[in-house]
Amino acid sequence: MEWLTRYKDGAVIARTASNALTVKNVSASDAGRYSVHVRGLCGLVAQGQEVTLSVVKKPVIIEQPRNVLRREGQPFTLNVVADGQASYQWHKNSQPINGATSAEYRVDNATIAHSGSYSVVVTNSCGSIVSRNVRVLVSSTAPMFGNLEFATPR
Repeated sequence: MEWLTRYKDGAVIARTASNALTVKNVSASDAGRYSVHVRGLCGLVAQGQEVTLSVVKKPVIIEQPRNVLRREGQPFTLNVVADGQASYQWHKNSQPINGATSAEYRVDNATIAHSGSYSVVVTNSCGSIVSRNVRVLVSSTAPMFGNLEFATPR
């Protein structure tokens, strides 16, 4: 009779006569290096090649971007913090921003045209998540005067 001893990260996890290892309801704690040794009555018969199980879950946003208020000519930065490896695509007014594909979106010289609603889509191999919408408001550097009336003292 042959016995299979299964290892995870070098530690024994199971000894059985079954030739299958099934991991149900995989969680992050199941990630690791797995191998198997087959023993017969006369000792070690075979040693399987080690395999790595990586557990990837949908991205989670840990820190959402924040609203920004700037004057023309000032820089602004939008940031998002997500867990794990991911790709990013920033959007302005629901349209993708060309080249804005990192966790940080930076504008060095803000103009009125940068005002709008921004969000970022965070994606990995298991799915995507969209950040909350934030507002960027860029105001003119020139003082705004309404209808002013000037009077001369008498």
